[in-house]
Amino acid sequence: MDTILMGSALGDSAALLLRIAQIALGLGFVIFVHELGHFLAAKICGVKCEKFYVGFDVPIKIGPVQLPSKLIHFQWGETEYGVGLIPLGGYVKMLGQEDYPTGNADEEAERIKVETEGEDGETRIALDPRSYAAKSVPQRMLIISAGVIMNVIFAVLMAAVAYKLGVKYSTCLVGGTAAGDPAWVAGIEPGDLITRIGDEGEESEYLRFMYDLKIKVIAEGFGKESPTPVEFTLKRRGQSQKVLIAPNRRGPDRKALVTIGIFATRSTTIESEMATAPFSAAEKTKPGIKPGDRVIKFNGKALDDSLANKLGEIPSIELQALLTRNANKDVTLTVLRTSDTGKTTEVDLVVPREARMWLGITPTFGPIVAIRDESPAAAAGLRAGDIILTAQGEPAGDPLTLPLRTIGDEQIELTVRRKGVTEPFAVTVAATGNEQRDLGLSELIGWDRIGVAYKVEPVVSAVAAGSDAEKQGVQVGDELLRFELEPRSEKPIAGTDKTPHEWAIELFGKTYGKTREFDKDLSWGSMSEWVQVIPPGMQVRLKVKRGKKEEDVKLLPVIQPDSFATNRGIVFSSFDRVRTAESVGDAFSLGARETKERLAEVWMILTHLLRGNISTKNLGGPIRIAAAANQETKQGLPRLLIFLTMLSANLAILNALPFPVLDGGHFTFLLWEGIARRPVPERLQMAASMVGLIALLLLMAYVFFNDITSLWGS
Repeated sequence: MDTILMGSALGDSAALLLRIAQIALGLGFVIFVHELGHFLAAKICGVKCEKFYVGFDVPIKIGPVQLPSKLIHFQWGETEYGVGLIPLGGYVKMLGQEDYPTGNADEEAERIKVETEGEDGETRIALDPRSYAAKSVPQRMLIISAGVIMNVIFAVLMAAVAYKLGVKYSTCLVGGTAAGDPAWVAGIEPGDLITRIGDEGEESEYLRFMYDLKIKVIAEGFGKESPTPVEFTLKRRGQSQKVLIAPNRRGPDRKALVTIGIFATRSTTIESEMATAPFSAAEKTKPGIKPGDRVIKFNGKALDDSLANKLGEIPSIELQALLTRNANKDVTLTVLRTSDTGKTTEVDLVVPREARMWLGITPTFGPIVAIRDESPAAAAGLRAGDIILTAQGEPAGDPLTLPLRTIGDEQIELTVRRKGVTEPFAVTVAATGNEQRDLGLSELIGWDRIGVAYKVEPVVSAVAAGSDAEKQGVQVGDELLRFELEPRSEKPIAGTDKTPHEWAIELFGKTYGKTREFDKDLSWGSMSEWVQVIPPGMQVRLKVKRGKKEEDVKLLPVIQPDSFATNRGIVFSSFDRVRTAESVGDAFSLGARETKERLAEVWMILTHLLRGNISTKNLGGPIRIAAAANQETKQGLPRLLIFLTMLSANLAILNALPFPVLDGGHFTFLLWEGIARRPVPERLQMAASMVGLIALLLLMAYVFFNDITSLWGS
């Protein structure tokens, strides 16, 4: 056993080291390409290049310890090549060029002066013809702009290679919608395929969830109180239809990003890194779920594979609906399992039902907030503001479980209270379709089969007999203010070598231990999802308010009678498609499109940052870049190349800005010189460069701060 575990650990470590190496090489390559542009242009123009560095070779001394300024370096011809200790960029040092106001400008100016003898025998002082300063304005413009040009060229090349290899991307196949959000209200359904966004261009089944859908929706909200409705074309059961959806932002912050409330579908393939959630029913599956298993049958009946991708993966829409419909039963999943030798076999897995955990507290039914267009609820005359009191002649009870309790009923009898109407009244609503059960993805609870989304008030409407809540004095009418997780036991959980606290850290990371306020940081639905997945031995601390008095209660989750979770703890991977270029020409076409889109995206975000339409908290630095690169590297080389394409676009746009010390700033000075026929006064250049350098250092410090706070923030 120890040998197996050690082998596994070594394998994981080797994979991690390989990813780190890929990331370092990739990021270094983007910087290298930029500096190579400057270097080659300088050589073409006859400028002597004294140094070519990736990273900065700045001497650093910590107390008595002098750190080496460079990791490696060597001399080849007249140029010193190396890798500096500080991995935040790179530079080409040309004869007679001083980018930064370091006090060496005068020394550099003297160094490039040479004595020449004229025809009259007089000795004159001239500039070294191989110095940067001796070159014409157009030549210097070429040298300065070559880094940006090279980044754009290589962005196209990297993206072209990626598409020739085959790029995996999340499709615009709808996995679900957040209850009450615009897409939900508009009637977008799981299984709909979005084929066009806006009214331009042809329909395409190759739209990407992240870049074609998410980015375009976000762009509609920048600087707008009420974003303009967007026309979406989608395919539903083979038929195209159009729908107008106006994005919205949650909360009053006008800098918050807008959304329409669509989330991508997942596949029926089990996640490679975590097949099942710890302590879930899925862990008890016989003979056991394994990473990479692909579910193909449910209770012996084959799943619809008409939407399968090139990898043979099936979207999980049908499977999720079947799991929801059969939440109270043990089910049999038939999977395709590939052995280490490559042999594929069918394996039947019996997955037990999973009891739902709760705190013994029933919250209060809030008002209906949204009604779906053309839904049974709309046809029955239900309105926003109505409050559901009973369903099928029984009290509505727990608002989280009511939609599941009525699955299978074709007609649902409701009693409703309406503001302005003296007595509650009865409504009969037809029920169609399936329920979505992703409670944590929305602030509201969606009853999809009738088409209403309602609020859950964090006010106690009932307390279970014998529960911790009853024993600690929680009463009907108490308001719940805050939620926090903490361990009740310090002993290792049975069958493991970790305590509840250690398990919580592993499962939840930085989100564990944070206090969350109801209706601000946390909805009741998302809180219930937390309760469902916390490890044994963890308890919930609630801040309870009664009148003017506030007190803490500590509750241990227990099984909720006759209530069952729908997912059972199975972790499915994302449903991706692979776009592979059919030819070299097609690869370059797709590479150019990818680069154009990334450049436009960077420019859009930058301009809206400057206008104040986006919070600067969204800015990230090296830590976030490395984290994002790590995630992309896990998806394979093509995805890493696409990430580097985006990074090259970032580097190109940022360096092109007319800002002192950046390439764009130097280009602006040269433009002035070309128009005015004289250089910008040296004192003005030095002052502008000093201000620019300080501003750049402050910006770097700020993004570092953002990176660090993101590691420990909520």
